[in-house]
Amino acid sequence: MYYSVLGAIAAGKRTWGGIANYIGRKSSDIAHPLQVLEDCQLIAKEKDAFRGDHTSYRITEPLIAFTRP
Repeated sequence: MYYSVLGAIAAGKRTWGGIANYIGRKSSDIAHPLQVLEDCQLIAKEKDAFRGDHTSYRITEPLIAFTRP
């Protein structure tokens, strides 16, 4: 599941719903993997500057970010 979430973000799916749709899971199913990856500092959650209620995720680990498909 963690690899799928990372793969979705690397493929450009950066919102909660976009990630869930990309890997074929419900949004509630990806809450734990997103939190674990964020705690491990492999991804970062960023608030949208123009829409305060929207967040997006980006890969922070250089080796993972470098090997995007």
